[in-house]
Amino acid sequence: MGIEYRCDVASSLSVSVWQGEITADEGKLHLAALAADPEWAAGRSIVVDLTRVAATPTPADDVAESAEAFLQILAGHARQAKWAIVADQTFERARAFGERVEHAVPRLIVFNNLETACAWLGADPIDVRTIADDLRREIRAREAPV
Repeated sequence: MGIEYRCDVASSLSVSVWQGEITADEGKLHLAALAADPEWAAGRSIVVDLTRVAATPTPADDVAESAEAFLQILAGHARQAKWAIVADQTFERARAFGERVEHAVPRLIVFNNLETACAWLGADPIDVRTIADDLRREIRAREAPV
C-alpha cells in the first residue's frame, strides 16, 4: 500500500510508517528518499512502524536483499541514531533484518510494541502515535480512488 515518513527537527525524531504490501522497489525508493533528506539524517531517534505491514511470507533472500539495500543506501546516515523498529506480525522478519545490519547500525532494536520502543528512545508515545496515525491517513488518501 505505501510508506510515509516525517521528521520533527525540534525533537530530533523521525517516524516512518509502512502499511499494506510493500514491494522491494518501494522499500528502496523510501531508503533513497531518507538518504536525500538532510532533516532525516539529522535525527537522533528513529521509529519505523511495521505494525500494519501485510504479513505475507517472505523468503530469507528478500530479507537479505532488503538489508543489503539498506546497508548500501542508508547505513552511513543512521550510524549514530537510536533506531526502533516496531513490528508485530512481521517481528521475525524485522529481527532477521536487524541482525543483518547490526554491524553498521549498532543501536537498532526491534520491539513488539510502540510504548517500549518510545521508552528506549526517550520519546513520547502519544506524540509518536499521533504522527504515525497522520502518516497512515496520508497513505490512505494517496491510495484512495479519485
